[in-house]
Amino acid sequence: MANKGKMKLLGITPSAYVNRVQIALNLKRVGYEFVDENLACKSDLLLKSNYKIIEPVTKDHRWYLHPLHYKSSSSSTHHPYNHHLSSMAKNGDIKLLGTAASPYVNRVQFVLNLKSIEYEFIEENLARKSELLLTSNPVHKKIPVLFHANKPPICESLVIIEYLDEFLPDVHRILPLVPVDRANNRFWANYVDNKYFPLYEELRQTPGKEGKEAIKKQIIEGSMLLEETFEKFSNGKAYFGGDNVGYMDVILGCFIAWIQFTEKLNEFNAFDEVKTPKLAKWIERIQSHESFKGAIPRNETLMNFYMMLQIHKPPRAT
Repeated sequence: MANKGKMKLLGITPSAYVNRVQIALNLKRVGYEFVDENLACKSDLLLKSNYKIIEPVTKDHRWYLHPLHYKSSSSSTHHPYNHHLSSMAKNGDIKLLGTAASPYVNRVQFVLNLKSIEYEFIEENLARKSELLLTSNPVHKKIPVLFHANKPPICESLVIIEYLDEFLPDVHRILPLVPVDRANNRFWANYVDNKYFPLYEELRQTPGKEGKEAIKKQIIEGSMLLEETFEKFSNGKAYFGGDNVGYMDVILGCFIAWIQFTEKLNEFNAFDEVKTPKLAKWIERIQSHESFKGAIPRNETLMNFYMMLQIHKPPRAT
């Protein structure tokens, strides 16, 4: 149990997101100090520790940005499911429902490749969603969906990746072992998925040169923030995960094809040797990785999907 004063929670009492952390701390009987935040005039502590996003927790001066996302997993070579997964993978009992143009599907394919898991790929037509998709993911009706033998379908790419990592932890571990490092990886994955990459769709839908230039500026600012994050995560090594491909390499890496495709269409660079020199080199490394090359679509596939988006989700009118 953590002694009071060692762990601190920064937030506001009316926030349901803060309350859920308090409930978890109470359930685990963890003593903590509550630091009240003023969202009308955000404190230096919040701005420095969490890039203007609330929910940090500190322990011994280290930041747990999303403590509720913690999932324990054994690193023991005697994990009870390891033998079953190895034999199951060979027998073709893993199936992945998705489309080759989706970076969310690609990231699952990347992890399956990294862990040397054989699988059957089922192509989904998003213009006319199949009964299989609608019944296996009735809540979001989105890809990817993983089918593992006779178990219930597993939906959402990040959930699938963590499932695979926990199920087969001894073959190319994706998430780090240390809880604070896992929390930070999840925080930045959340940033990429919900703040950074959606800007590219906003760029596609935004009419007019002035509006597009404003979105490009936001993208470049986000890219420079990710450059700082890479420096901290990699500690001078090749990948976000250090010497080997890790969680953030998978999450951001599978967006690179779409990022470069969008750059060509809009004549700008989100990553280059001037603004983001370390990520520019990282992109070269990740694109040459054998497991990555087997998961990323070709430009023709991206163009076909882009044209479908232009028809079914056209840009906003001027």
